[in-house]
Amino acid sequence: MGVVVTRVPAGTVSVLQVLDWVDGDDRANRGWLFDPELTITGDTEITLDARDGPRISLARTCAEHSS
Repeated sequence: MGVVVTRVPAGTVSVLQVLDWVDGDDRANRGWLFDPELTITGDTEITLDARDGPRISLARTCAEHSS
């Protein structure tokens, strides 16, 4: 958990935060939190919360190829 404060000019910006963590079973995880189009008109506070996003799992399979 952390707080980032930054200054940007008024206009449209994109916000991206990449999170890496390891679960209790030693699996590496990566989360991408983003707001692709955020309009800034004055003081603005945003919250990117990984708990609000969907979980996507990928499984690796090995296929043998014969030549």
